[in-house]
Amino acid sequence: PSKCLAFARKPAGEFALAKRMEGKVALISGGASGLGAAQATVFAREGAKVMIGDLQEELGAQVVSSIGEAGGEARFVRLD
Repeated sequence: PSKCLAFARKPAGEFALAKRMEGKVALISGGASGLGAAQATVFAREGAKVMIGDLQEELGAQVVSSIGEAGGEARFVRLD
């Protein structure tokens, strides 16, 4: 058996992450695209409330929307 406790097997064969960031707030600069967007998505899936900062307002809004649709909580702020 695997020693990794962060993943649990779901019936559909997908992995569900443990809620390791429940009750935390993640501030992600550059979170509208690329690695930052991926981090924001994973942190939200882990239970964190995510604040995304970036210059790209439209992409940031898309990331916030996708996190919300997946049941997470995120907000966007424009950073320069």
